[in-house]
Amino acid sequence: MVRKNESSEIEVLDIFDPLDYKHIINTVLMAFEQEKVRGMSSMEPFYGAGIYAIYYTGSYPAYSLMAEQNIENPGSFPIYIGKAEVANSRKGGLDISADYSLTRKLYERLSMHKETIQSAENLDICDFQFKVLALTPIWIPFAENILIARKRPVWNDILEGFGNKNPGIKRRSGKRPKWDTVHPGRFWSREMPLGGESVEDLCAKVENHLKKSVGMSPDYVAGELDIGVDYKKSL
Repeated sequence: MVRKNESSEIEVLDIFDPLDYKHIINTVLMAFEQEKVRGMSSMEPFYGAGIYAIYYTGSYPAYSLMAEQNIENPGSFPIYIGKAEVANSRKGGLDISADYSLTRKLYERLSMHKETIQSAENLDICDFQFKVLALTPIWIPFAENILIARKRPVWNDILEGFGNKNPGIKRRSGKRPKWDTVHPGRFWSREMPLGGESVEDLCAKVENHLKKSVGMSPDYVAGELDIGVDYKKSL
């Protein structure tokens, strides 16, 4: 783009900064989209830490719009997005000179999710796929925030609790996670009291959310994203 200097007719060229956040966002999004879609039911061990997305192609009614998109174009609309960070990255103990390529954090996190899905009474693990992107540790939380802001997956935005672990007997007095209300099966959640919303209420929210979000353009122009997040705080 070329601008005119207000005080003269001399053209002022815009500066291109490859490290500008818009360009970094685009790079992350495009790199992730290029990763292959893998089946969760046949997942085999692999190394790497980074970000991941889970996709659904089954017949649960509330997810029909999303499932149709993923059947037609595999890996197009995630149901959940998360991250798997290397040890000590949250405690300031990250050794930036270390080789983290042989960690199995992504595989371990997805294995945990696989067990959660298999425990649900109304889901089939054969209907789930995933993508992963291994990253340098410092970029993992940044990239996760970008993907969630771009896709707004229903298990991140509407049915919270999918990634929860067993809170322990002493903490089961809290409300049952919304995910477990819609997809019962985890033994520890059965002991927790239901929240104020019924399965029907939550499924209606999911359907309304998908009607608005599934039709989003699949372009990855960072300037068009309604991010609402200060990504510098993720670094």
